[in-house]
Amino acid sequence: MRFPVSLLLVTLSWTAWATGINQGPPVDKNLFVPVLTKTMVEGQIMTVNEVIAMEPACLVIGMGRATGNHWGMPDGTFPKGAGPQMSNYPMLYIEGTSINAGWFHHYCWGELSRVRYLTATNTNKRAKYLNKWIGAIHYSLREAKSKNNRWSYLNKVRGDLAAAQLESKKYALAAVTAAEVIAVAPEIEATHITLIDALIALKKRPEAEAATLEALKLFGKKKSLVRRYKALTGREPDIPDPEPAPVAASEMPAPVPSESPVPQQGGLTKDAALESAPVVQESVSPPASIGNETNPYCRFCPDPPATKP
Repeated sequence: MRFPVSLLLVTLSWTAWATGINQGPPVDKNLFVPVLTKTMVEGQIMTVNEVIAMEPACLVIGMGRATGNHWGMPDGTFPKGAGPQMSNYPMLYIEGTSINAGWFHHYCWGELSRVRYLTATNTNKRAKYLNKWIGAIHYSLREAKSKNNRWSYLNKVRGDLAAAQLESKKYALAAVTAAEVIAVAPEIEATHITLIDALIALKKRPEAEAATLEALKLFGKKKSLVRRYKALTGREPDIPDPEPAPVAASEMPAPVPSESPVPQQGGLTKDAALESAPVVQESVSPPASIGNETNPYCRFCPDPPATKP
């Protein structure tokens, strides 16, 4: 049975935020829950589900800005010498250097705003969090550009921009941005989803079907892609799953301790009804007082110039 294209953006869920990039070694996210669920992060105490939704690097460094702590938890949480090593998180640095990518925590705060946008039900709150997410995206991209775009997360954040444009109902712009990212970073699965949904919103069924097929060839029969393909064509995709790339023994990651389950609070909604996203402006300025006494947790940001007596 063919689903009406007009219903696609309502009936199809938004997938979990696949990135296709190195997010660093995993950490036991349960260790971060006690502190971050008692801490104001971007004006609101984090929930358990928000902590679990964060990337490992955002927990070990990004959320730590809110606690005033080097990690996002009290010292001593990890046994001595067993804590995360910053050198294992390349996204914290300008590529090829040991210079900090001082804007990374702003990216993390944007990710938190994205999660809050997706789970908010109030229209005003959705608009607020969407604006904050877009602001963090633009700030991160501007800072990366000032360092000649030498940042491993550059294309991931450009894909985020396409997704935010889609949520703002700027469908044509979202399609163009997503296509540009896919051309240079086809491994980022979420950007393919953005392109497909933008083409659906533009009522470009053949192009959307072609984009879905291309994504299926790259990523296999992921549920998010199969749902879109069936909605567009009324049939199951008839393609084999991609062959897994061989992994050399020297490239295999070291085993890490398994994470114990965390009790869920209310269930994190990963689906978003794209039609209900409010239209907002993208020109959101970064925080005005970065790196001074009104924003003391921005460790990487430069100190303000000294005033003359």
